[in-house]
Amino acid sequence: MKLTHFAIAAFIVPASLQAASITAAGIDTLTLPGTGAGDVSDLDANGSGGDGFVVFNSIAPGGNSNQEAWNQNIVSNLPAYISNLDGLGSTSSGGWAGYDSINVGGTTYESGGINLASGAGTETALFSFELAAAAPASITVGLLTDNSDGLGWACSTIRIEGPGAVSADQSIVPDGASDLLNFTIDGGVTGETYTVYGTSAGSGSMIAAATFDSNSPLVGLKVTDIVVTEDNSIELTWTSEPGKSYAVEASTDLESWVDLLTEIDAAVSPATVTTVIVDTPAATETKKHYRLREE
Repeated sequence: MKLTHFAIAAFIVPASLQAASITAAGIDTLTLPGTGAGDVSDLDANGSGGDGFVVFNSIAPGGNSNQEAWNQNIVSNLPAYISNLDGLGSTSSGGWAGYDSINVGGTTYESGGINLASGAGTETALFSFELAAAAPASITVGLLTDNSDGLGWACSTIRIEGPGAVSADQSIVPDGASDLLNFTIDGGVTGETYTVYGTSAGSGSMIAAATFDSNSPLVGLKVTDIVVTEDNSIELTWTSEPGKSYAVEASTDLESWVDLLTEIDAAVSPATVTTVIVDTPAATETKKHYRLREE
């Protein structure tokens, strides 16, 4: 048997339903440390933002825009699977000579950022986004920070929180080297909202841009719904392809997995999803993860 694709869902008893997992997936440092003018964060060369991106408050040096609306001068080229981008209570700033430029989507933009003034060590919610119907089973979200001469406005940590799932903090050292902090969201479901949190290094938190990329090994197989039935059984629905079969695995720690069901036939054409009762967790199981694979 060759494992070609998989998707993940999880169940938490009693009140919280987790259809996704969020992983801190590493940091790409795109410019050298320092606060000199002329640096360019080349997201294209980094392979980030191929599906889509947003640049916050793109304004030419010298414009000196501060405490503007969060979506002031925004460059929004979001993929179809990202909707309802919302800056929450944040503002934007930009235009000072020391902001790094951003090369993404074949164009170079001047950068500023979305931010919220706060004291050192204070975490705040900066913006949120919603998954639309076309969302792949796994996406990588990149968050660009430390792009300003004002090191006090860089984030010292960033995390993403979604329905029942929270990533670990990605920690950076504010030093003027633009950093793209990457997060992977597996098994996201249509309509789920994810919020980006930043911790201030000094004066406030700032993020210059966000990138979105699908992870091809998981594209095409996606858990679209997870339901707790009246008898506390777990019902999964996933995208399926007629003629193929699937298996469901379970884990309590995301490390050791056991087969629950195998040789589950896909729905007959023209149906495009399969729905199966996969498990009835014991009362003592307070958290359980499910992994779907194509056989």
